[in-house]
Amino acid sequence: MLTGSQIRRKFLDYFVQHGHKEVHSSSLVPANDPTL
Repeated sequence: MLTGSQIRRKFLDYFVQHGHKEVHSSSLVPANDPTL
């Protein structure tokens, strides 16, 4: 059985192999956002 990390890696690898770019995750809240 695959672990969660293995499933995530396979998912990302699939899209990279089909021309997409893998980027690191980032916060949904921008740094130094004055509206918060």
